Amino acid sequence: IMFFCLLIVANLLEKVKTKIPYAAFVGLIAVLTIVGFYDQTLPYGMPDYTSFDATRRAVDYVENALEPNDMVFVLPCQDWPSGGGYKNHMGVIESEDLIWSWGSAQGREETCWQQTIANSDAATMVTTLKAAGYDAIYFDSSLYAQFYGQEAMENTSNSITEYLGQYPYVSTDGTTYVWIIKGE
Repeated sequence: IMFFCLLIVANLLEKVKTKIPYAAFVGLIAVLTIVGFYDQTLPYGMPDYTSFDATRRAVDYVENALEPNDMVFVLPCQDWPSGGGYKNHMGVIESEDLIWSWGSAQGREETCWQQTIANSDAATMVTTLKAAGYDAIYFDSSLYAQFYGQEAMENTSNSITEYLGQYPYVSTDGTTYVWIIKGE
């Protein structure tokens, strides 16, 4: 997109070049360059690296707690590519050797199964996940609250904690919870 915008600006500048004095043209290019540079260096475009660090630590925790090729169920479940909230893909990207449930293609049988499990009560969820070979639940509380509301997020996390009888690992930024269900 940026490339095509630059092409349009270059085309407009080419047309303006012959209609204004040379000094004004050079000044216009200088102003456009300064404004463009300023726009590209504003802090609003900077990612929140504390969130990335917290996610990396959460993924490290899961990798250290599990064996290679163990499976991690990601909540909230999201269809790919139109599910939005792609923060949950960080586990898939950061992990070296685990299998993550995030990213099931929209409308596929696996996606429907995941949605069914995710919408069930904690006992059914954990029992079904363990039977299917899952070893951990990776829960992004901020995305869950964004999609389903704060109360639903708290109810879900509390019910999983209560059913398992264990507190989850909580990321340093407080948004990611991990329950290890392997061997439970």
